[in-house]
Amino acid sequence: MSALPQQKLLPHCPNGPHGRLAYVDEGPRRATATPLVLIHGWGADLHDWDATVERFRTRSRVIALDLRGHGSSGPSPSDYRPATLASDVVRLLDERGVAAPAVVVGHSLGAVVASVVAAEAGDRVAGLLVLDPAYGRPAGHRDRVRPWLDQLRTDPTELAPDLVAGSVDRTHHPELRAYLRDRVRRTDPEVMRRTLADLHLPADSFSSEPASSRYLVRRTAPVLALNRDRTRARWEAGLLAGPPSRSLVWADCGHFLHLEAPERFHALLEQWLALLAGAGEETFTFGSDVVRAGGGT
Repeated sequence: MSALPQQKLLPHCPNGPHGRLAYVDEGPRRATATPLVLIHGWGADLHDWDATVERFRTRSRVIALDLRGHGSSGPSPSDYRPATLASDVVRLLDERGVAAPAVVVGHSLGAVVASVVAAEAGDRVAGLLVLDPAYGRPAGHRDRVRPWLDQLRTDPTELAPDLVAGSVDRTHHPELRAYLRDRVRRTDPEVMRRTLADLHLPADSFSSEPASSRYLVRRTAPVLALNRDRTRARWEAGLLAGPPSRSLVWADCGHFLHLEAPERFHALLEQWLALLAGAGEETFTFGSDVVRAGGGT
């Protein structure tokens, strides 16, 4: 059963030299607890992680943030490129005094941002969990995105809500679809347009192949990748450096895997944290979901 964010978390919204960046910082500060950092996707906000924060804050320090222009964070004074959003994450960790490497969880656009943090500031990352990432798109994907950007500029009313809510099955998750549609409508259409453009169009973008493959091998931390599509899961498996990294597929879910199957997602995250902490392979019960490069499960 899907879970609707309850929006009970009250983010801190300080104004800094780079603008207003909203976040929550929950849980124990003890040095032995691996911090957990949660990054939402395009048109979303930190409330995607309400249930995750509630579940894990008794055992780990948990930080979730609103990306620039999303939720309660202010708009960007410059750009919305993943590298810029990643610099916000690293800066927030510095400002909050998070010195220990963190396990970074990112969904969609957030998975791109998390991957940039891992590639460019690898000493800050103990492991990654990327959920249906917004990279690895086929060559030529820019040509598909450009008409969306034109429509977002001239008539932004329904396209972004349709793109986001349409990624969830209408039969099984009608309430979640309605929630997602309403949330996108509350996000500045210009932020939606610019964020999408800065994700896919710059010359240095790695959202599409073959740039994705060239860039993502720079992630040195262990990666747990979870996709809804077996082909993409198999492609990502070919980028991983070996145990404990692995690529999984949940073909019965849509794009918002963590909201569509929250209990299963939290069990997966718990087991991934245990593997990173040195638990044996026998503690990982999601072996039937693992997809290998050039093969099946």
